[in-house]
Amino acid sequence: MTYLETNVSFILMRCDEVLRQKGYEDSVAEYPQLLDAVSRGDKDAIDNWAQQERQLSDHQAVRYFALLDMLGKSNVMRSLLDLSLAAFFYSDLNDYIQKYFKCGVCLGLAYAIEGVPFPSEKEVLEYALPLRVFFNLDSTASPIMYQQLKLDDRLVSFLEGSDEMTGLLSMYCELFDKDTDLHEPFINLDILKEGSEFFDKGGKVVQLSRQGGRRFLAKHIAKSIARDFLFISLKDLTGSGRELFLRLRSELVREAMLQNAGICIYGITDELTNDNDENILEAFERDVADVIVDYEVPLIICCDTSAALIKKRRRKDALILELPERLSYDERKLLWAGFSKLYDIDVDPNEAAMRYHLNASETMSVIRGLESIKKRDGEDRNMFLSRLALSAGGMEKNLKLGRIIYPRTRLKDVKLNVDIKEVIENVIKSVRIGNKVFDEWGQKENYIYGSAMSLLLSGPPGTGKTMTANAIAGELAIPLYQINLSNVVDKYIGETEKNLEKVFSFAEKANVVLFFDEADSIFGKRSEVKDSKDKYANNEISYLLQRIESYSGIVIMATNIKGNIDPAFMRRIRYVAHFDNPDTEMRKEIWESLINDRIPHDEIDIDFLAEQFKDFTGSVIKTVFLNACSMAAAEGDRLTMRHLMKALKMELSKGSSVAFTFDLLGKYAYLI
Repeated sequence: MTYLETNVSFILMRCDEVLRQKGYEDSVAEYPQLLDAVSRGDKDAIDNWAQQERQLSDHQAVRYFALLDMLGKSNVMRSLLDLSLAAFFYSDLNDYIQKYFKCGVCLGLAYAIEGVPFPSEKEVLEYALPLRVFFNLDSTASPIMYQQLKLDDRLVSFLEGSDEMTGLLSMYCELFDKDTDLHEPFINLDILKEGSEFFDKGGKVVQLSRQGGRRFLAKHIAKSIARDFLFISLKDLTGSGRELFLRLRSELVREAMLQNAGICIYGITDELTNDNDENILEAFERDVADVIVDYEVPLIICCDTSAALIKKRRRKDALILELPERLSYDERKLLWAGFSKLYDIDVDPNEAAMRYHLNASETMSVIRGLESIKKRDGEDRNMFLSRLALSAGGMEKNLKLGRIIYPRTRLKDVKLNVDIKEVIENVIKSVRIGNKVFDEWGQKENYIYGSAMSLLLSGPPGTGKTMTANAIAGELAIPLYQINLSNVVDKYIGETEKNLEKVFSFAEKANVVLFFDEADSIFGKRSEVKDSKDKYANNEISYLLQRIESYSGIVIMATNIKGNIDPAFMRRIRYVAHFDNPDTEMRKEIWESLINDRIPHDEIDIDFLAEQFKDFTGSVIKTVFLNACSMAAAEGDRLTMRHLMKALKMELSKGSSVAFTFDLLGKYAYLI
C-alpha cells in the first residue's frame, strides 16, 4: 500500500471506531470499497506507514506533510485531509458518512473524529483562510463548519508527486524556474537591486510601473531571491470575464503555495485601469493584491500606470519602482549593443540609439525581427529596421491619428530651385550628423529643451511641399508619419493636447519624420481671448510650442500661407523654405522628367508647354500628363500633342482661377 492509501485506511478505521463507541458495529460492512480499504490496513501496513512518517522516506509522505503545513498543521486538519482523500478514492464514502454522521466531508466531521464537538468560533475562522484556497471554501457562507469540502485532481496529483499545472490555470499561467538561464540586464540594474533587496528583507509586494522589460526584471528578481514565480496576464483573464479571474485567483494562490513560488501579474494596461479610476484601483488591491499577500506569497505587479495599485498596504509591505519614462542615449546604446551581440546581429549601436527611442522590450523585439534579414544591407535593410521599430513602438495604436508612408521619392525626383534645394540638403545633413553635434561635441547641454529638426515648407498648393517632405524621409531612409489633423483636433477640452502627445511620443520613439500638412490649422496665430473657446485654443497652441521645443526628432510643417503661422512657432523653427510657382525653366524640367522612353510618344513640344501655361504648378502638370497618358493608352495609341491638348482643356475647364479659352492652347488649338 502507498502512504496515501494507508492514510485512507487509517481514517476509515477511526470512523468505524467512533461509530463503535456509539453502538454501531461493523459500520463499513455494507460498503464493499470501504471494507476492502479497512481490511488492507493490517498491522504491517500501519507499522510501515508510521516508519515513513518518522523518517519521511516516502515522497508521498513528504508532500503530505508539506500540504499539512500549508493547511495549518493540526490533528483536525489532518483528519479533514484524510477524509477528503478517502472521498476522492472511494465513491461510496459520502453515502457512508451521510448515513452515520448526517453530513458530508466537512470541518465539523473532522472535529467529530477528533472528539471536539464544540470548537470555538475563532478557531474555525482561522481554518477558513487555508480552506478557502485549498478546498474552495466560501468563507462568506454560513455555517463554515458544515460546508462540504473535497480535494480536486491537482491536489491529489501534487500529493502523488506531480508539479504539473492542470485545468484552466495551465492555459493562462506560466511557471518561471529560478534556475533558468537569463541574459544579463543591460540597464535598470538599480531597480533590479532594490526590488531583490526589498524581498530579502521581508517585503511582500513590488510594483514595477511603466513599460520597458518589466517581466524580464521580474524574472531576474526571482532568480536573485531564489524563488520560482508564476506569471499570469490580467489582460488575458479580463477578456474572459471577472468570474473566471476570481475562480483562477484561488487556484493561482494555491499553485504558488504548492510550488513554493511567487506570483507575477502582468498585462495591467492603462485601458484596464481606466485611466487610474479610483474604484478600479481599489478593487485590484482588495481582490488581487491583498488576497495573495494574505497567504504570504511574494507578489510582483507589472503595470503601465504609475498610480499605486497597492497604496493602502502598509508601507513596509509594498514597494513601487518606476522604470524610466524615457531612456537616455547611453542607455539606448547599451541596449542595442547588448541585444545585437546576444542575437549576433550587425547593428551600429550608436546610430540605432540615435535613431530610435525604444525601451528594452521594444529594442529586443526589433533585434529579433532582424534575424530574418542578417544578410540584407543598405537602404532596404534600414527601411526594414524602421518597419520593425514602428511595430514595436505601437504603430497600430497611432494609425487613426495619421498614416505611415515608406517613401520611394528621393531628392533627385523633386524639381527645386537652387535656394530651396540648399535648405533641404542642409536639413538632411543636419539630421545625419546630429549625434556628432549634440553628443560628441556636447551641444546637448546648450539645448536642454530638445534638439528638434524642424522645417517649415510654405507656398501655394501643388508646388511640391508634400513631395519634398517625402523626399527628405526617403533620403534618410525613415518612414513619414503624415498626421491627419481632422482626427487630432478635438472639440472636447484637453483632448487635442492628448492626441498631440500621442503623436509626438510615437514619432520620437519609432523615429519617423513627423509631417503636418496644412499646418496653419493647428499652428496658427493665437487670438485675443474673448471667450473660453479662445482660451482653450490658445492653450493648445501653447502646449504645441512647448512640445516642439522638447521634441528630439524631425518635424516638417507645410502651409499655403506662411503669414498664418504664429510668430512664436517661427522662432522655434530651424529651417524655412518658401515654394513659389515654378518658373519656365523648372516647368520645362518637370515636363521633361515625365516624358521618358518608357512611354511610347510622338514628338512633344515641351518648350511650348512650359512657356504657354505659366500658372501651372508641378502637381497640375502631373495631373494633365497622367490624363493624357490615360487617353492615349485607352485608344491604343502613342502619346501625342493631341492627347495633351485634350487633357489641358479638361484641366483648364475645371473652373479654377485659370479660365479656359482656346487661345490658351495657342498653335495647337486646332487639335481639339
